[in-house]
Amino acid sequence: MERKCTNLPFLVLMQTSKAIHEKIKKEMTRNNLNITEFSVLEVLYQKGKQTIQQIRNSILISSGSMTYIIDKLEQRDLLNSDEAETLVNLLKKVRN
Repeated sequence: MERKCTNLPFLVLMQTSKAIHEKIKKEMTRNNLNITEFSVLEVLYQKGKQTIQQIRNSILISSGSMTYIIDKLEQRDLLNSDEAETLVNLLKKVRN
């Protein structure tokens, strides 16, 4: 037996959420990114230059994983980091 949702605002919100999720997944696949890499880039895009600790707090991952992800993204020329200050920033070509 199929039940219909009678809460139209909730239904619209869920459909919109699903469409956004599918669009993000498509873009991640196209750019060969996993969800953690995408999350790091998204934090930097939204907030600008951040310390590794600030990024970790935003996406809630361990410090070992964070270092690995930052290194991978830096090798792909998607961001740069300053070892002395542990600041991470998107490269201009990614930001545009």
